Amino acid sequence: MYYRGAKAAIIVYDITSRESFSTLKNWVKELGEHGPEDMLLAVVGNKSDLDLNRDVATEDAEKYASNIDASFCEVSAKESSLDKVEQIFCDFIRKLPSDDEGIDIEERFNLNQLQSNTDRGTCC
Repeated sequence: MYYRGAKAAIIVYDITSRESFSTLKNWVKELGEHGPEDMLLAVVGNKSDLDLNRDVATEDAEKYASNIDASFCEVSAKESSLDKVEQIFCDFIRKLPSDDEGIDIEERFNLNQLQSNTDRGTCC
């Protein structure tokens, strides 16, 4: 994992795999030991469309995210979750300090201008 100079990290696990959630915890530990101080974190459960096969309770993941002061959401690559992913990035932008020139990051990225992929008519 490359994280030198990173200000934020999104760590993803598979909601249908308890093992992937354990691996996520190892990545968080790695970031805590070797990553930059005060890194913003987001815990993201993927495959929310497979709720019937869920092996990691939403409440467990939310509690873990809260304990490490991370944002949390569940998404699906099959179903449109773009709004949730955009929200993670918007939260990061709001929490990041202003840059060395004193320009507020939120001013550089006009958050009101964000459009979803459905608005653009493309997937990328």
